[in-house]
Amino acid sequence: MAWRAATYAALDHDTFAEGSEARYSAAYCLIVVGEALNNVPAEVRALAPEIEWRAVIDMRHVLVHAYWRTDYAVVHEVLRRDLGPLIEAIDRLLPLIEGK
Repeated sequence: MAWRAATYAALDHDTFAEGSEARYSAAYCLIVVGEALNNVPAEVRALAPEIEWRAVIDMRHVLVHAYWRTDYAVVHEVLRRDLGPLIEAIDRLLPLIEGK
């Protein structure tokens, strides 16, 4: 799902803001990513200290449980700024997770 969400990171701010389908699809992807990361063992997360794991998981909680407070400008900024490093970490750590 992180890779799917990355497709929305390429959209400019106005296109993302105007397109409810893009906003909702990106939010759903982040919900799935946050839920999955919540199940990654702490010892695996510790191998990528550059990732703010708790922030990703907390964003998932807001998107699910406080969706009316969602600021889609923040969602877009997270996609543009934070998703690339997260995908790199996932690619690096996935073999460790799958081996468990």
